[in-house]
Amino acid sequence: MKKIFFYSFIILSICLSVLTFIIFTFDFQTPFYLIYVSILYIATAFSALSAYVAYLQFKDDNNDNDNLC
Repeated sequence: MKKIFFYSFIILSICLSVLTFIIFTFDFQTPFYLIYVSILYIATAFSALSAYVAYLQFKDDNNDNDNLC
């Protein structure tokens, strides 16, 4: 079950990075452009941090085979 969360966080961070690249490639002239891009960067950073935390938990769970609690 934790593998599903781990891979979903990685896929989410990759998709948000690609979406940010697409937004910067096409120069949108909207007044909310900077707000949208800043929210997108915060979401990308949060998803990458979540993927790293999920990776650390997944790595710890594989090392603790004798802990059944």
